[in-house]
Amino acid sequence: MGVRRFWIAVFFAVLSALAVGQVGNHPLVVPGTELGWESARLELVLRVTERTPLKLAVFSPGFDPGDYRAPNELGDERYDGGKGELKTLLEIFDAAGAVRLRKEWGVEPHRWYKLVDGVLSPGDYLITVKFFGNGKNALAFKLDGDPAKVTLQVAPGSMQTYNVHGPKWVYPFALEKRGWTAPLVVGIYDGDGPEELEVRARKPDGTEEALPSPPNGGWVRYPIDEAGSYRFGFRQPEGAKQFTNTVGFEIFLGDVAVEVVDEEGRPVAGAAYATSGYYDRTVRLTKVPEGWTHVATAATYGKKLAEDRVLFGPGGGRVRFVLRPQTGTVALVGAAVCAAERLPAPLVVKLGDRRC
Repeated sequence: MGVRRFWIAVFFAVLSALAVGQVGNHPLVVPGTELGWESARLELVLRVTERTPLKLAVFSPGFDPGDYRAPNELGDERYDGGKGELKTLLEIFDAAGAVRLRKEWGVEPHRWYKLVDGVLSPGDYLITVKFFGNGKNALAFKLDGDPAKVTLQVAPGSMQTYNVHGPKWVYPFALEKRGWTAPLVVGIYDGDGPEELEVRARKPDGTEEALPSPPNGGWVRYPIDEAGSYRFGFRQPEGAKQFTNTVGFEIFLGDVAVEVVDEEGRPVAGAAYATSGYYDRTVRLTKVPEGWTHVATAATYGKKLAEDRVLFGPGGGRVRFVLRPQTGTVALVGAAVCAAERLPAPLVVKLGDRRC
């Protein structure tokens, strides 16, 4: 076994032992910027719920020119005749949007590269991967950590791609629909039609549903209402002409509608809120204007974390923060003063046109 084939074998052995909560045990494919795909980037979210040590590594971030049609092919392909420039850019952002890591790779053999090895504070960390050039770059991630505290997930609103090869069913894409979140819509992209790709959805009860194969450059959308685990499978049918078929998958990001109003439903000037998070989103009421009090929070498809904070899943939802003008009691006493004597006197108070 050559050195290159040895590392491919090691890679697949490692993937088979990945912990629960990983993106998946299949290589991910990043379409090149010159292919004309709707999305030419991969976005993942490293979700840390408690301060915890972890290790995150990526396999084959560079482009390996010897990978195409090799035994245990990972999925690197180029269409420029070997004459163009190929480059991968990976960046990691923290919850505040600051860049924590930026790294570039060019043409090189498959290898592992360490991204994170240490303790991370709670929050969502966005990982973006872009591949520049006329081709596709396949890579994979390995996360070591407590799955109850850290997971690696596809970012909603970002396309994840996979190279389908052969007649055996593979299920590279999975998601968990939680009961309190809004219905989801996922999309399958660019299957090149039923002659080139077959598609299935495996539902929480284990049954499978055949889905249409999207056309070249087109989408098939699949709504998810029921809570539970879903997996999406693919295979190349008999007679398919392509050696591999790269298919895209995306969880569409739903809007979160936010209102800050008075008890009559009118917007309150000067109030403010902030939204944070890359996978789940947290909406927090950050400013209550002087003279107002926050009295209620109503959410649809949201989980209330505190009176001023609501969590939403990828499907979005709605939250209304209700404010009330502050009120108080004023006591007025009228008196007539004559020399050293104070005598009670009638008092008339006008509020606008009202006499009290």
